Amino acid sequence: MQNNFYSQLVYNQEIFQGGVVGVGFSPSFNSVDFEGIFNLPIFPLNSTIKKAYLFSGQIGQIDTFNLQFNGTNLQFNSSTIISNDFISEIYGGNSAIHCYDVTNLVNQNQISYLIKNIDQMNISSKRFSDFYLLIEYFNINSELINNIIVLNNQNFGDDINYNILDINPINKDYDVGLSLFSGYICNDSIDGETILINSVNTGVFGGNNLNSGECGGPTGDFKYDNLSFFGLNGDNSSTIFNNHSVIMKINSFIPENANNINIVYKTNILENKTNSIWINFLNYFSNCSSFNYSHSLDTTLCPNGPLLLFASGGQIYTWLADGSATKAAEVLSCTNCLNPVFTGDKSTLLTVQIWNNDSCSVVRPIKINVRPKPQLKNTTFTPTDCGTSNGKVVLELTNQGVYSFTLDGNTPQYTPVLENLSKGQHLLHIEDEYGCVADTFFNINDTLRTNAKFSFNPNSGYSPLEVNFLQQSTYATNYQWKINENVYTDLSSFTFDSSGLYNVTLYAWQYDESCIDSFSLKIKVYDNFSISIPNIFSPNNDTKNEMFGINVSNEVEITYEIFNRWGNLVARGTHTGKGFVALWDGTTHKMFSNPPPQSPSKGGSRDAIEGTYYYTLSIELKEELLLPDNPSSGILTKNDFPIKEKGWVQVVR
Repeated sequence: MQNNFYSQLVYNQEIFQGGVVGVGFSPSFNSVDFEGIFNLPIFPLNSTIKKAYLFSGQIGQIDTFNLQFNGTNLQFNSSTIISNDFISEIYGGNSAIHCYDVTNLVNQNQISYLIKNIDQMNISSKRFSDFYLLIEYFNINSELINNIIVLNNQNFGDDINYNILDINPINKDYDVGLSLFSGYICNDSIDGETILINSVNTGVFGGNNLNSGECGGPTGDFKYDNLSFFGLNGDNSSTIFNNHSVIMKINSFIPENANNINIVYKTNILENKTNSIWINFLNYFSNCSSFNYSHSLDTTLCPNGPLLLFASGGQIYTWLADGSATKAAEVLSCTNCLNPVFTGDKSTLLTVQIWNNDSCSVVRPIKINVRPKPQLKNTTFTPTDCGTSNGKVVLELTNQGVYSFTLDGNTPQYTPVLENLSKGQHLLHIEDEYGCVADTFFNINDTLRTNAKFSFNPNSGYSPLEVNFLQQSTYATNYQWKINENVYTDLSSFTFDSSGLYNVTLYAWQYDESCIDSFSLKIKVYDNFSISIPNIFSPNNDTKNEMFGINVSNEVEITYEIFNRWGNLVARGTHTGKGFVALWDGTTHKMFSNPPPQSPSKGGSRDAIEGTYYYTLSIELKEELLLPDNPSSGILTKNDFPIKEKGWVQVVR
């Protein structure tokens, strides 16, 4: 047994004591904002709401759409789709029918409901275009009604015959009402549709319903109660579809006790494609009795479940998946049993037809929403400061919902912000409200905020050299200094006693030594070469200050010449030494030879008279010293040798 309408499926068939009311609303074709009212008739006394459906037709690919119904925010998304995605060659692909259960938002004492958009409507090829409110109600004073909801579940294709089969037998002694939920059929001429029922032309329709915007199209507003079918809001329950009135009594087009109906929608002219034909509602009296039954409810689960389903109360059970027996065999363990097991990996609309022993049946939908595994859309990392645990991760997931986040096997949390994270790899376990899980690893890096730095003064000089250090590190509380291989815990000044190139390094950290930073500078300490030349001596044999000489800090070779005040050479020589180097004993020759004698103690054969004498010196290093290569203020360089000195010395007897 197979139920097809417009090559589609019977979404719902039920027999109950009560009635059905349906009203539609379509915004104008190019509207971006809308607001409409569903106007209902007064419910009969003692009525209670059985079920309320808010249907919508989606054109084009739209992931979510938010609107407000009777003051409550609703969202249409993948979980509310009840049809296959099907192609509309006029309006664009990926169209679908949505259904939102609004039973808890309606009551039998209210007869008008406001609907308006929250999200702005998109262009005409990507929008939620049409809306329809269908309400079933119980009433003990009403006759039984057989209510059938038939979905378009395929394409808006060319003119093709479509059938609805194996429905409960129709008693045509009472009103048999057909109502259409459609949209975007602007007029009944070039954009109109012709309807044929069992091959009989039953009218041409098109144009705006009284409750719709420009080019919104017709929606059949009706009420069926106590065996009677009525039109609402300007729709007439005649025997034809006409203009915007898309409800009709079809008694004259069907045989008695019919359980099959063939209906064809034919496009008039425009591009030879049908318009938006969303849902057909069929209401009538059947000689079938109501019976008790039960079945699984709509369920959300993880991919490849599995999910054990059930149905009861009948003799025979037929399961379809998205209107297809073939697809049902792919996702269910059995298709004619009470308890099939669902193992599909994507959302599916199941219908179960439950047959009673009098060859009557109910058809009930069961929407299985298969949630994808939790998937991270975006992850923002904040590294931890080295040596601490203050890293942070902000998670953004692809799908909305309630999630728990378990990090490294610890206590779950329900906010997507993970804080106080240490450096290294972490295991994140994500679980949604339906038990779907995903595990992923991520790394938290660390950042070294400590910056070791110091300055010193002076940066070079002669030994012994005292250097002052100024510590300038940031984000540090612990320090260690190293001068070459010697370690110091505190260093504000240091005296370098010997020459050399010294590497001074500061190690700084804040929390532990694994987060250490270092900073190094070099200090050059030069040998301290010094020279002093006296300007008086007394060669009088009292053993004090007997010689003219110079004091030097290092071994040198000194070449000198001594002149009297008339410029006559009285002594000369070359001597090597360190410390005090004696040069002249204060004597001169009677007959000065050329060159004169070379003696530090006897310049000649007679004593020089008292007075002022003049000298020239040439001083050359005789040992290796560390001296700068380039001139620097106040510092002797290698290029300064030999040192040339001129001066005078006083001889006192």
